[in-house]
Amino acid sequence: MAYSVSNAGSGVDKTFDNEFITRNELYAILDQLKEETEFYELEVFEVVDISRLENNLQTGEVIGRYVISEQGDSIDEVSDKKFLPLNSNIIQYPLRGELWLGMSYKNQKYYLSRLSENITDVNFKKFNESTISENQTDDFLQGSYFKDIKPVSATTSEGDTLIQGRFGNYINLSSAQQLGVEDSSTITINNRNSLIDLQSTSDNSVIGIESNIISINAKKDISILAEGDVDIKGNSINIRNNEAINMVTQQMVTDYVGGVKKDLNIELNQDTKLLPKNSIEYAKQMEPFITYIQGEIQAIAYLLLPPTLPGGIPNPAFIQGFKIKFDVLKKLAKKIKEFFDLDFLPKHDFETVSINEFLEALGLNNLSIDFPVDDWQAFFDDIDGAKQKVLQAQADAAQQLAAVQALNTAFTALQQGGGSVSAIVAALDAYEADENNPPIDTTDIRDIISDGADAEGIQNYLNNGGSPQVREAIQGAVQAEQESQQLNQLVKIAELTR
Repeated sequence: MAYSVSNAGSGVDKTFDNEFITRNELYAILDQLKEETEFYELEVFEVVDISRLENNLQTGEVIGRYVISEQGDSIDEVSDKKFLPLNSNIIQYPLRGELWLGMSYKNQKYYLSRLSENITDVNFKKFNESTISENQTDDFLQGSYFKDIKPVSATTSEGDTLIQGRFGNYINLSSAQQLGVEDSSTITINNRNSLIDLQSTSDNSVIGIESNIISINAKKDISILAEGDVDIKGNSINIRNNEAINMVTQQMVTDYVGGVKKDLNIELNQDTKLLPKNSIEYAKQMEPFITYIQGEIQAIAYLLLPPTLPGGIPNPAFIQGFKIKFDVLKKLAKKIKEFFDLDFLPKHDFETVSINEFLEALGLNNLSIDFPVDDWQAFFDDIDGAKQKVLQAQADAAQQLAAVQALNTAFTALQQGGGSVSAIVAALDAYEADENNPPIDTTDIRDIISDGADAEGIQNYLNNGGSPQVREAIQGAVQAEQESQQLNQLVKIAELTR
């Protein structure tokens, strides 16, 4: 915020009396009375809080305390007015403990730019510059997760324009004039520090450009240089030129799967294929898994028999046993898929391989599994019928549960100290009036009610095990509904066998 500083004059301490004074004494007294006022429109403030996980500040908002006009004020006193970036198009987000230049306009505070102690430090903090009343320590955190890695400032040349991040990354707009090229311009985009992949612990310096369309157009040359691999991938790669394509390499691989191998003397045919080197050796390593899977598939075929119980309902014991086997096979199938993806094999070193030899190494040359086809077909045909029976069982269970729900509500309410005798009578009458409901012997509870028992008496009767027939009907309906849902899950498991 804007502030003023008054500088009093200096002179002699001489009271105004009627004594005579010299010319020099007069000048000294006038100098003492002189006062200068310096006006400052901008003021430095200390960042005391930023948008973090622990508060409700919006991104870009900061709480600051002016080092002069608000010196020593508590955070509560200065937190009502947040600082916003003066320019929201280009923002460097402040950190706690930094010193920034601030100003106010129409009662709104803004931050302009950060102060630095020297040109070499990329990051700079100076806690407690605006107060001496709080704990003075270097252990303050600048954010919820920010860590100062103390990056080295980028090397620049005369006239450069540098945009420098806090983490060693920067963009430098420079030239080649130091090399003697006057009319030159260079742009250096550098990310020198690690970008940690969430799936990996390896460090990488990465520059990422992502867009629907990326076009690079040079009036002269384009150079792509890498110390490691250069990968170009696309659905269709087109290279067009006006003259020639010059390639200098130690080894030329022009083979491609599904096409013609023109630079091999060995003709590719139905048995001879071009595969990555060492394919046979890796196939031999996979053979035990293939053999195991063959045996498990054979076992599963017989494990499912008999597949159903009387009435066409899937046999829970056998289907659960199948599911255990099925989960094991899924894990093994994943390993085999990873093998056939060939990601572990070299991509630029190929050899011709006999397919019969390759299949023999895998254990697939004489693949034969004896399935009980007729029994399996009968089982699969019966799944749809069993599914309909399960659906009917679910409907019956739901109807039974709905019928006893009113009884359960009335009995439970009375046992818990609420409800009424009339509510129980009404629930019993409603249940027995529906001819579709299974009959329940309610003689005992009706006799007690007709003898004049009040709500407390019936409550004691029920709490001591009275009217077991009604309770059994309620529990039976709940159990039937649960079992019908389990049957539905078993049918779904059976459908997976298809």
